[in-house]
Amino acid sequence: MTHMKLNFSFLSRLLLGLLFLLPGVCLAAPYKVLVVMSYDEEYGWEQEIREGIEATLGVVSEIKYVYMDTKNHLDLGPEKAKEAYKAYTEFQPDGVIAADDNAQSMFVVPYLKDKVVTPVIFCGVNADISLYGYPASNVSGVTERLHIGESLAFAQQLIPTIKKVAYMQKESPAGQASLQQFLKESANYPVESARFHLPKTLMEAKEIMAQLRNTVDALFFETLEGIPDEKGFPLNDRTVIPILAKIFGKPIISNNLYHVEDGTLCAVIKSGQEQGEEASNKLLQAMRGTPMSDIPVTGTKKGQPVLNVTVMEELGVKPKPFVLKGVKLIRTTPKFKVLVIMSYEEDFPWDLEVKEGIEAGLGGSSDITYFYMNTKTDLAGGQDKAQEAYQLYLQYQPDGVIASDDNAQSMFVVPYLKEKVNTPVIFCGVNAEPEKYGYPAKNVSGILERGHIKESIAMLQELLPAVKTIGFMAKESPTGRAVLEQAQKEAENYSAHPVAYLYPKTVQEAVDMAAGLREKADVLFVATMEGLTGADGTPRPEKEIIPLVAKTFGKPLISDNIYDMKYGMFSAIAVSGQEQGLKAAKYLKKAIQGTPVTSLPVTRNDQGRRMINVSVMKELGIQPKPSALIGVELFKTEE
Repeated sequence: MTHMKLNFSFLSRLLLGLLFLLPGVCLAAPYKVLVVMSYDEEYGWEQEIREGIEATLGVVSEIKYVYMDTKNHLDLGPEKAKEAYKAYTEFQPDGVIAADDNAQSMFVVPYLKDKVVTPVIFCGVNADISLYGYPASNVSGVTERLHIGESLAFAQQLIPTIKKVAYMQKESPAGQASLQQFLKESANYPVESARFHLPKTLMEAKEIMAQLRNTVDALFFETLEGIPDEKGFPLNDRTVIPILAKIFGKPIISNNLYHVEDGTLCAVIKSGQEQGEEASNKLLQAMRGTPMSDIPVTGTKKGQPVLNVTVMEELGVKPKPFVLKGVKLIRTTPKFKVLVIMSYEEDFPWDLEVKEGIEAGLGGSSDITYFYMNTKTDLAGGQDKAQEAYQLYLQYQPDGVIASDDNAQSMFVVPYLKEKVNTPVIFCGVNAEPEKYGYPAKNVSGILERGHIKESIAMLQELLPAVKTIGFMAKESPTGRAVLEQAQKEAENYSAHPVAYLYPKTVQEAVDMAAGLREKADVLFVATMEGLTGADGTPRPEKEIIPLVAKTFGKPLISDNIYDMKYGMFSAIAVSGQEQGLKAAKYLKKAIQGTPVTSLPVTRNDQGRRMINVSVMKELGIQPKPSALIGVELFKTEE
């Protein structure tokens, strides 16, 4: 279905392009269309809707997309809605498409409904449209209804012993809407219906699956996209489905093609392309002058049965031949082979964070092999480790490579892979300027790491307005140099005056330098210190070093790392290793699937987490205003 639509879209674009070449042909200026998506750009449902929109409007419109990312960050939805409205006022579109429920409640209703004359067409709406006051003077659209009953009937044809089914979707506005549909329809389903579960975390979902294993015959799965893992990091369905399938050990039924591709048994699928096309056709009518009152709200019509043959074979299902008539047969999407080269040690907190992000982005779709260069504790051995990494690359023959932090670039990627192989390489956690490594290159792009130093200083001054001067300290290392070089470049924009940039090589040097700054600086920014050598010449961990520096300095230490907070830092707006890993994973997935690496621009982190160590706050006698603690994560020093 998707390939046919894309081919049609291509042909229509080609024909339109040829029209421009014909003499005497004059085409009107294209429409300007703003599309506001509730979820993120990588989510399969949004990609399907976009395909439908592009197939219909792509040749006659200039289209601007805004993604609210509410599957992963529902709490940030209202801010994203403000950004969408800003895009609306600047772009001045001829029409708007708003996809899924959160775009209605957070964007259309507060900003556009009955407030502007611009026609707005919704699609993918699960809730009763009266909840949003639809239809309205400038709003109509396409509702989305899950093919739950049809999917259950199809599953029963495949496995007649399915008698009792439970249901699962992440707790969310869309989940509540699906629950309402279930409550209205379930009496007519061809099975006995158990509970509709709305878990809030992966742990809760796993516990539910273990319980259901002995009580139901199958599970209807809508989506858990964005559900947080044990550490609060949002996961995608591609990662979650194999985890739940392994625990459950019975058929999982769904209603999206991409879920069947990811490992559910079967579905009568709803079509995001259908939603996008229907919405686009309605918007074209409105932009061409049809009154909105003459454009009725309509619903989903099509449903295509799909069967995952890989899962069918694994479960030992042997359907009768007539059941497969008209059924689309697919296999679980083959997994990519990914090699990840980490600059540091396997138990180093930053590398653990980066790994979490990579697993969230690629875990369900990839076989991932990790290699650790251990350069925090043995920088001199880095070259030998890089040679080992290259031998592993040659043996493993990965479809793509992620290289984390600076040492992996200088010691591994640049000498062995950059413009020497065709394999796409995505870097992350790079503190130095990309030009140092000749990035971007024809097969290399990635994500820079930039500390929120300016913001961390400003946050501290909210808590301690008397702070006027600041010192900077980082271990003498490529990463330490890069962090403090960033600080020097940005210094004129800081709200505290820098007095020193220090690079200790040993723990004792760090302590002595901290003592020397006591009378010069009000605060000390401490970057990477892992691996400074102790009196016996062995590398020491930050959990030993930071408390010594803090005690010697006797004033607040600030940082930009999450894991340093529990060692005695006072505050931070921290960078996120998970963000680095997730962004790198998304880039690599695009590259493996065919996007040229040269089309993936070098980017940087943008998320920051506000943090305060309340143990240090009490020790230093700091009493901040309550308003300064809004939205702040609180830590205690590790005993």
